[in-house]
Amino acid sequence: QKGFYLGFLGNIWRYYDLRSIFKAMELYYEKISNLHMIMIGGGPEIDNLRNKIQERQVISSLIFLGYIHPELLFQIMGAIDIGLMNLTKKGLKDGGPITTRFATYAAFQIPIIANNTYIENYPDEISQGLFLVPPEDPHALADMILWLYNHPKERKERANILHDFVVKKLTWNAVTKEILDIIKHDKKMK
Repeated sequence: QKGFYLGFLGNIWRYYDLRSIFKAMELYYEKISNLHMIMIGGGPEIDNLRNKIQERQVISSLIFLGYIHPELLFQIMGAIDIGLMNLTKKGLKDGGPITTRFATYAAFQIPIIANNTYIENYPDEISQGLFLVPPEDPHALADMILWLYNHPKERKERANILHDFVVKKLTWNAVTKEILDIIKHDKKMK
């Protein structure tokens, strides 16, 4: 279907800031024609989440797919315009701003909105490629979604930065080499 599709890929639990995501969708629901969110995954909070959003305006815009077979991912990811990787402050503190979903979005050349907290220790390509917003700030997230809706060229450029990073630096060989280099360096320091 035609529309603008946000994507959520992962476990539905307290570390993901779904409250801010749904609030952001409500804020600009009228400004972005056919705004939808595809939710891939499940988790301990799925039933609680469905109950909470029954009353909200965005319920008709949510597409819950649950867990899917990996081979179906190729068909679905192509529909997503923006990947969301927004965490709660507690989630950021405990696990950092980058989840394993990052590589999946980047592999499919999907631009990603993430949080701007604790990002300084990551490779430059990540901070250059992500669209960053403060945690638990639905207004900033809504503004970013609207901006990205209106700027497809920037979405594509940033997605390409992340894709190149994943393809070149997150391969088994590249990661293994980096680990071995660290081990060698540590041995020299002793």
